[in-house]
Amino acid sequence: MGLAWQQGPLAPRAVGHFLVPEPLPQRLLYAEPLRRRMRVRFGGEWIADSEDVLLLHEPGHYPVAFFPLADLRSGVLVAEDRTTQHRELGDTAWFTVTAGDRSAARAICLAVTDIEATHRELTGRGCPGEGYPAQVTDRGRDRRLAARRRRQASRLRQLR
Repeated sequence: MGLAWQQGPLAPRAVGHFLVPEPLPQRLLYAEPLRRRMRVRFGGEWIADSEDVLLLHEPGHYPVAFFPLADLRSGVLVAEDRTTQHRELGDTAWFTVTAGDRSAARAICLAVTDIEATHRELTGRGCPGEGYPAQVTDRGRDRRLAARRRRQASRLRQLR
């Protein structure tokens, strides 16, 4: 369950409530470290590899992974002339991702200016945008799934 999705604690229709004396703000953002390695593949090439990913939970949306720009391969981001306004994070700049023989406009967004002090940990980080067709992998999860498949195949061989 996502924190801000369906009946999660940050969702508009949360089932439970926080045990605090003051009411929470109408829209509450929650950021947490992913605590595992995440890689991004685009155009047949690995363009990001990081163990310092932040997940941003925003009401009504699935969690979004914010990568440090330093962990993106150099030369894959091309700045666009487009900026939008996020209601909490401020001005957001957009980038085209280019790798291999592929290119995707509006693929990475980055909160760049007028960011409040409470959101400073997102400074210097980018997240997948609306035009992002890349493959994002969690290497630990991939290894666990591969180990599970090997165990299942071994059990099937034993049953034969």
